[in-house]
Amino acid sequence: MCYNFYLRRRKIAKLRYRQIHVDFHTSPLIPDVGKDFDIEEFVKTLKNASVNSITVFAKGHHGMSYYPTKIGKRHPSLKKDLLGLICDRCHKEGINVVAYISVKWDEYIAEKHPEFLQVSPEGCFYTSPLEAGWKQICLNSDYVKYLYSQTEEVLLNYPVDGVFFDIVFQLPCICKNCLEGMKKEKLNPEDENDRKKYADMVEKRFLRETYNLVKKIRPEI
Repeated sequence: MCYNFYLRRRKIAKLRYRQIHVDFHTSPLIPDVGKDFDIEEFVKTLKNASVNSITVFAKGHHGMSYYPTKIGKRHPSLKKDLLGLICDRCHKEGINVVAYISVKWDEYIAEKHPEFLQVSPEGCFYTSPLEAGWKQICLNSDYVKYLYSQTEEVLLNYPVDGVFFDIVFQLPCICKNCLEGMKKEKLNPEDENDRKKYADMVEKRFLRETYNLVKKIRPEI
């Protein structure tokens, strides 16, 4: 028992506790993104604040990537590899870098592939194209393959110390894939509880697959 406690203490001791989450979901309409970014000033600020771990964006809610992606859509006005620049310079100062990847909210893909969107029990998209708000992408669609390819791209090309998957939830959905999935699980799509049960199953499956994907490529992070 004491030995197990010792192992848990050692595992906890490896975590970085001065963690900063840099949050910027930048519309593709915004010009000159990163134009005046000064990496030296950025790292100096982190060091002065005793920061030893930072989350920076690989992809935000607009679906824009902050590195030269071959899978997704690079922010049109970004002229530098922001993720790579921060990763390289922070590591030289002993600062961990965690890559942020937006999951359910990806406006670029939502507009390009409306078939990936979740359908409410009323037969409508959860967010109307005429309303302000993030579109709800179904985690039971082929979008997941796209997201996994983006994740692989980040893990294989950047020595990140972790991945922050954000906005991970599945609303009750009656899109074609979810209707077929409920049928296979012998669930009734007309039943509210069964719709919620299947949504929970989809969400948990996504979590398992994502965890296994990351650990297969980079088991140490």
